[in-house]
Amino acid sequence: MTSRNTVDPMLCEHFDLHGKWRAERTAVVFGDVRLTWGELAARLHQVANGLNSYGICAGHTVAVLIDNRLETVEIMLGVMRSGAAVVPISLVISDDAIRTQLLDCKPSAIIASPAEASRISGMDGMSAIAAHQRVIVGGNAPGWVEYSTWRNAQARTAPRSLPAPDDLCTITYSSGTTGAPKGIAHSHRGRLAFAQQGALALRIHEDGVTICSLGFYSNATWLSLLSALVVGGTVVVEPGFQPERFLRTIEKVSATHLFLVPLQYRLLVECPERASFDVSSLQVLAAAGAVMAAELKERISDWVDCAFVEAYGLTEGFATILSDKDGRRKPTSVGRPMPGSDLKILTDEGVEAVTGEPGEIVGLSSLTMDYYFNRPDETAASFWTDESGRQWLRTGDIGYLDEEGFLYLLDRKKDMIVSGGQNIFPIDIETAAIAHPDIAQIAVIGVAHEKWGETPLAVIVPRNGARLDADEMLSWINERVGKRQRVSFVAFRQSLPVNALGKVLKRELRKQFAGTGVNDLLA
Repeated sequence: MTSRNTVDPMLCEHFDLHGKWRAERTAVVFGDVRLTWGELAARLHQVANGLNSYGICAGHTVAVLIDNRLETVEIMLGVMRSGAAVVPISLVISDDAIRTQLLDCKPSAIIASPAEASRISGMDGMSAIAAHQRVIVGGNAPGWVEYSTWRNAQARTAPRSLPAPDDLCTITYSSGTTGAPKGIAHSHRGRLAFAQQGALALRIHEDGVTICSLGFYSNATWLSLLSALVVGGTVVVEPGFQPERFLRTIEKVSATHLFLVPLQYRLLVECPERASFDVSSLQVLAAAGAVMAAELKERISDWVDCAFVEAYGLTEGFATILSDKDGRRKPTSVGRPMPGSDLKILTDEGVEAVTGEPGEIVGLSSLTMDYYFNRPDETAASFWTDESGRQWLRTGDIGYLDEEGFLYLLDRKKDMIVSGGQNIFPIDIETAAIAHPDIAQIAVIGVAHEKWGETPLAVIVPRNGARLDADEMLSWINERVGKRQRVSFVAFRQSLPVNALGKVLKRELRKQFAGTGVNDLLA
């Protein structure tokens, strides 16, 4: 038999083929504007050709700082089509955090909306970063090329070359502000698996209409976006999340799939105008980002009759899925691995735990990141190698498996706080706060919040003789962190619990404040 040397098409080629064979179908919707697959393919080709004309291709990075709009999709996909890696950067972190991430990824070009272009132009030490390749979307600014003029000057034909499977596709930063953010690097091969397996898990199909409302720097948004587009479906981009407007959009576009964080679902079911909108088109609701309360699940079920899927995972590339059927039997579980993935529970001795025994969750998946950008030591530390030489991703989360293989979480990865579906890393807040001359020690933990799920609490040890005011400390810290990282409460202590090496034992702090909520702290 003759062997044929074939290569599976990567995402960019899928999009090219959708532009050829599904040219008249709707690909992207923003407000009243609809972009067909034929138009989307042509536009991402223009973006790719424009970047290629700058000499930007595989091996380069392009930073994208844009709010949710139609152009965001074509730009992200266009960067991928050029061969360069797209680096979506959060818009809600501090200027210092943005500067840190840009200096880390050293982009060959920056594409930004007007507000972010202004922030970057005003930053110290940024003059040499993409100095001659800066593009502004929806405005004009000195030193920046206007996007639509630049794009329309490029050829609409496909670039000659396609990215290779192992070329870098995306770098997603895990943290912000003054801490040391890690760029999570995924190849085109990994992102294809991410999209295809996501489409299977979320039951997305060619006739599906998926709404994206979270920022495009969120990996959850990337899952919704790529899973919908890889099958030739339709993506509806919302400029943000406002419950009544979101409900109106569901009705207007006959949305079939939603991927939201629990806070968004709560706001929808509590929206007074909810009953005024027809949401019968919905087929699958998916949730991730925080554990969802049973009470909220019941309210969602009473609101809309469709499938409900919960996901647990890491941007680094491992995930479990809990279907609505399994969720009714095992409401506190986070499910089982996505199709094609595997997991183990490791004890402190590095051996596989028995059923019911807690340990670190490690995952094996084609979704897994290739490495942490510019961080070889941290990359090596993030994997566990089994006896067969296979590398499993160390999640840092503690959990156990029941007799049916369902996973249960016991502790959060690296003390991370999840507030309103957004990941907050305490080290970022602590690094900013410790600069105060009267703070000797600080530890930030999450406490229960009825609306947000969790909210940051700063536990402070004042320097000897210092008399600190809680409200003044709150204001001082929150002026120095990103909007989503603001501390809600401050507590003062004479000392913090530490181990023999002087490391703060946050688990002990969490025990001290266990059961403490907003009302207790305000009392």
